[in-house]
Amino acid sequence: MSGGGFIEGLRKCYKGKNLPKKHVFLYILAFLMTLYQYSNKEGLNQAILPFLCFLYIVSAVLFLLYFTHFLHNAIKFAIWKDTRTDLNRVNAMDIMPEVNADLFSHFGAISTFYIVWGIITFVLVYLMWIFCKIPLLGLFIFTPISLIVFLCYLISINYIISGFAKNYKTSGNCSPFLILSLVPKVFTSTFILGLKYIVFEICCKILQVGILIVLGIPIYKIAPQNAFLISAAIAAAIYIEMVSILIFYYAIAGIYYRKVELEREI
Repeated sequence: MSGGGFIEGLRKCYKGKNLPKKHVFLYILAFLMTLYQYSNKEGLNQAILPFLCFLYIVSAVLFLLYFTHFLHNAIKFAIWKDTRTDLNRVNAMDIMPEVNADLFSHFGAISTFYIVWGIITFVLVYLMWIFCKIPLLGLFIFTPISLIVFLCYLISINYIISGFAKNYKTSGNCSPFLILSLVPKVFTSTFILGLKYIVFEICCKILQVGILIVLGIPIYKIAPQNAFLISAAIAAAIYIEMVSILIFYYAIAGIYYRKVELEREI
């Protein structure tokens, strides 16, 4: 069986071919998103804010594509670990996607999936908000129901995304009923994973704060108005957050394979 833990995920994120290129790519995405946010917040470079906003959107889309391909590879790796006998070949498999035109493969399906679930999420939240405003019934009936549905959504959405990323198929992965049907299969494993992730995320936050102290404070003292340099320091912390997201979903991929895919085959 695939372990799929955070430590294993961390190792896989820093193992394979062309690692400098892949991680520099993630850092550049973090920098472009940070540059727009910081410039907009500080009121700097107003003339180029529309261009920076465009770069922010492009960077966010590229990270979403990279993340989806990463999750696809993580699920594939979990399957290979459980079904292949050549462990050397399995362990040599790269999880981090290559930075090339292949990132745009399945772009249509990926776009459709996230747009559909964006709409489903909006409609779901809107309906819960409407029902919760009903006098008395909203407070005593629909509010508790909405909280339960929202909790189920938070748990299930990770595995819904995993189901799509496995084969890049929207069919069967865009039903709102998945929000409730997946919970019984993954609740216990997700709860345990969540407890572990709290500890992991605390470690990441300590590292991020350390980077901001070491890099950000000196730069801010020397050049408080230099959005480029300050964003470069903040982007290092954002890059760590990006990697932590990949590691978290590496663990999700293992649970998805064990609790959803295997049980589906039984």
